[in-house]
Amino acid sequence: MDTSQPSKSLIINNSPIEFAVIGPKGKPNGILVRSDNLKIDVIGLAALGSENSNSYSNSSRDLLFGNLFFCPRKIWSVASVPLDQIDRNWDERKSEYRFYWVGLCSRLDKESVRKTFNRQITDLFFGIEQNDIEQVEWSIAPVVLVCSEIHIRLVKRQLRFITLLIMYAFIVVLSFIVVFLVHLGPQILLFKRP
Repeated sequence: MDTSQPSKSLIINNSPIEFAVIGPKGKPNGILVRSDNLKIDVIGLAALGSENSNSYSNSSRDLLFGNLFFCPRKIWSVASVPLDQIDRNWDERKSEYRFYWVGLCSRLDKESVRKTFNRQITDLFFGIEQNDIEQVEWSIAPVVLVCSEIHIRLVKRQLRFITLLIMYAFIVVLSFIVVFLVHLGPQILLFKRP
């Protein structure tokens, strides 16, 4: 990349998830690619160098109950394998790229995102170097797809769990009503007779 002039981030429109790709942008790291709907908290987490937001959780309890009453934004990130820079005018180190995204995820799913990102990173790197938005979209699309599918699957799992919980609660309440009417119903009717 030409470091004499800071380049703007490549923006991917109509992404189903918020995401950013962070990597070498001149001397410091910066946003290389981002979704058009990216919010500042994702950028803040990337700037701090944090791997995940504080609402990070791997427990199945949080995946099931986490969004019942309160839906925190969960920001995740995965790192690429180190890549050699083509333009070594400014840095002799290998470069690591990070993919940040917002959505539901588990530890196993995060590893799936990492593997997909690492499969795409070389093509993504060349698309960024050439400022080729079509190549970047083509390269990042599988990663976005995996994140989106994971989020949808986990939301559906939560909805199934909530539905079962509501059905169970309804059955318990109905059982109490039936037991009450069977055992106490005749006694109530006896007290009401004049």
